[in-house]
Amino acid sequence: MRIPHVTVLKHNGFGLLAASALLSRFGDIIAGLGFVYLAYRMTGSQSATTGVALAEVIPYLLFGLLGGIISDSLPKLRVMQAANWYRAGLEFIAVILLLTHSMPYLGVVIIPFFIQLGGVVYNPCSRAAVVAIVDKDQRVAANSVMSMIENLTAIIAPLLASSLLLFGDVLWLFFLLDALTFVIGALLLRRLGRITTGVDVVTTSDTEESTSVVPLAWRRITLFWGDVATSRTLILLFVSTFFAVFCGKWAWQMGVLFISLPHPQDSTWFYSTMLATYALAGIIASLTLPTIITQLTLRHYRLAVIVWSLGFLIIGLAPHKAVVALGVIVLGIGVSVASQSRAFLLQHHVPRWAIGQGFAAAAVLLYLADFLSLSIFGGVNTAIGVRPTVILCGAAMLCSLPLAALIGRAITTKVR
Repeated sequence: MRIPHVTVLKHNGFGLLAASALLSRFGDIIAGLGFVYLAYRMTGSQSATTGVALAEVIPYLLFGLLGGIISDSLPKLRVMQAANWYRAGLEFIAVILLLTHSMPYLGVVIIPFFIQLGGVVYNPCSRAAVVAIVDKDQRVAANSVMSMIENLTAIIAPLLASSLLLFGDVLWLFFLLDALTFVIGALLLRRLGRITTGVDVVTTSDTEESTSVVPLAWRRITLFWGDVATSRTLILLFVSTFFAVFCGKWAWQMGVLFISLPHPQDSTWFYSTMLATYALAGIIASLTLPTIITQLTLRHYRLAVIVWSLGFLIIGLAPHKAVVALGVIVLGIGVSVASQSRAFLLQHHVPRWAIGQGFAAAAVLLYLADFLSLSIFGGVNTAIGVRPTVILCGAAMLCSLPLAALIGRAITTKVR
């Protein structure tokens, strides 16, 4: 019996594309964690640390839609290779600055901003390249592999980051590892360009398409959202996801850090353990879910959000570290199931003609929620403290589910 995922990985160089995407995603996540932790170590300020997290979000918010348009108009493999070499260079600069003890706080803000600009163009190109490389009858399996990469890296990368933190003040290892992932990813893409039979589609763009996409960008965006507005499932998914991420981004990235590490100079062992615990809980959920359920629906996504929010409530109310660990386990399960459900629903309901722009548009929506979460809840944290803010985030996430349903129904009713 042939396993579809294994078969498609051997098809037309798709395994090289998937491996490059895996490495690129690892680099993005580990770099993000590294810069946030570096800022907290350097400044001891929760506000300054939140500022670095915002710097990693803003590029996607400002230029995410442009990245989707580029994925439809420029040579995809060349764009992805250039993005990887560009990001590797910035990572090496960070390593040098850290080893020479000359990294300023401004550099901790600016460097991740420009690194994420590379991700803005790489990510939609990677998704769109699947269509050019993989035959139509194998694209479901290919999309499943790409989604699995996103889910697994979001789980495993924090585990790797937590292992690095155990070595103490060697944060330069974060960025050296990132640089190597981007370099290897670029070399894999170069190899892909030599062996795939889809090279004429992937590495060259149609002249008419290239000259028309950018001028007609607004029309393309309008057409995409017009099509989305007719799908009740997509509307409810987008609205629910926006609220869930808005309520959860600060609580996970900042809240858990501040609760686990109240003072910048404290031992990192508990925070490292929490990252590892979150990763292991997510991995177990990822491995278990497909054996129980073969079709995911919006109901599964909502149940996952409920579990997600309960994790934050447990963490915020936890009287001691053991209960914090329980909350992190619940959180890891909820986030993993929600991520898998969202990916399945997007693949199933987003129109085929809008795949590149669809993933870019979804990313912009998510990063908008990230930006607002870090900005608003960062201010709330300054006013009321870390634990009350995490509790507020969890409660708001629970309340957002019926609110999202009402808003989604209102939108679909108005459109129809």
